[in-house]
Amino acid sequence: MRATRLVVVFLFTLLVAPSVIFAEKRVALVIGNDSYATLSNLANARTDARGVAAKLGALGFEVILRLNASERSMVRAMREFEGKLSSARVGLVFYAGHGVQVDGRNYLIPSDARVEVENDLESEAIDAWKLLEAMKRAGSPLNIVILDACRDNPLPQRTRSAARGLANMPLPVGLKGTAIVYSAAPGQRAQDGPAGGHGLFTGELLQVLDQPGLTLESVFKKTAARVAIRTNYRQDPWMNSSVKTDFYFRPPSVGVKTLDQEMWARKTTNVRAEPSVASQRIGRLRAGDTVGVTGVTRVGGDTWYRVALSGRGVGYVLGTLLTEQPAGLSVPHPIPSKPSRPPTVEARPSADKVGERPTGKPLGKTKCRTAEYTVTVKGRTTTESITMCQDADGNWKAVP
Repeated sequence: MRATRLVVVFLFTLLVAPSVIFAEKRVALVIGNDSYATLSNLANARTDARGVAAKLGALGFEVILRLNASERSMVRAMREFEGKLSSARVGLVFYAGHGVQVDGRNYLIPSDARVEVENDLESEAIDAWKLLEAMKRAGSPLNIVILDACRDNPLPQRTRSAARGLANMPLPVGLKGTAIVYSAAPGQRAQDGPAGGHGLFTGELLQVLDQPGLTLESVFKKTAARVAIRTNYRQDPWMNSSVKTDFYFRPPSVGVKTLDQEMWARKTTNVRAEPSVASQRIGRLRAGDTVGVTGVTRVGGDTWYRVALSGRGVGYVLGTLLTEQPAGLSVPHPIPSKPSRPPTVEARPSADKVGERPTGKPLGKTKCRTAEYTVTVKGRTTTESITMCQDADGNWKAVP
């Protein structure tokens, strides 16, 4: 019977192997509008949306993609997203297209919208606040909103109530860990890219998004630094965050030694999405529970076991919390060393601007520029820098 069970565990592991590094369920809504009924067309929004959708799909997200979406299409997509998000742990919304700020509210404009004045927006556009409300109702532990819509007010008839760029949105009371990313700081204009290519912000985001070992904060700060360098600080992407754990789009590369055995939980313990006490909890074992162990790895001096979760892929359990002997029996060999205490994570208020402009000064017309930014991982804050140089064709590239 034991041999049969081990074979089943082995086959199950093969089936879930592609999702090993993306153990938690991830859902994304991606919208790109660049053709408009009454407003000026854009050059990059659909290309940006396709690029982000493809990248997120490769990073384990279930993606809902809409291009040149009408108001009805956007509303239906939001409902579909909310439904899927209710059973997920990570939700992400990316919007590229026209956006207008009026009296501190941000409106995302559907492709078929017929707007000329601000009063038309309430009936023709989507209030970005509704995205946050949908995430709140779904109850997902981690929510990410990326708005590449910080362009000049496109309305033919403008008033002083409409300002350049997008406004900094507060978070709804009760909404769990959330990061809102803007392609430019409040009141700034985001620069477009070449026709048929990517916009400046999204193009740089795509260069960084799937780099292994970068936390959510690191991804957007590194993107912000690259954009600031390329624009000589005329465009500074902005991020407001209440996220208190380290989330990785692509976790650090970890060498896992394959195992195929059963182990028992020494006490009630959490199963983590990645081999880190700061990673999201995706399951729980009770004292005495049996679990199929498919691998072992060492991270930061701690031993972690990779375990199979029925119907939910795989997860990781700290080595000291599992034993090869059932409860009540002596253990014939030492258990790995005790785990380090969970890191103290500084609580940031929802209005804390963790994506502030990278330090440094514009360097004029020099061919190379450097920007510095700070990143906090597991309670430790470090200063990092990035240097980019412009080649003879005018293309900016990061210097290793």
